Amino acid sequence: MNKKLLIVDDDLPFRERLSRSMEKKGFEVTSSPSFNDSIQKVNDIKFDYAVVDMRLEDGSGLELIKKLKEVSPSTRCLLLTGYGNIATAVAAIKTGAIDYLPKPAEIDQIY
Repeated sequence: MNKKLLIVDDDLPFRERLSRSMEKKGFEVTSSPSFNDSIQKVNDIKFDYAVVDMRLEDGSGLELIKKLKEVSPSTRCLLLTGYGNIATAVAAIKTGAIDYLPKPAEIDQIY
């Protein structure tokens, strides 16, 4: 059975490229452009993995990871951000992310 992956990023070209790449690697991908859309998906589907952008137009990736971990503690989350700094990295890990990558991140770094 394919692992379920949630990709949340408001950058459509990046989200589509990452989704296609991860599908080729065997993941069942669900993508989302926003915090609110993702919350609905998180409540409906148990994801094995999530790749979440830090800044979304309608919310915070950190808050989304918190919600994801409440609903599904075993989901492994990766935070992406174009606004990287040590404080953000620490906050991501404390929130429950397994790792933190600055954008632009390469597909192989995420995989």
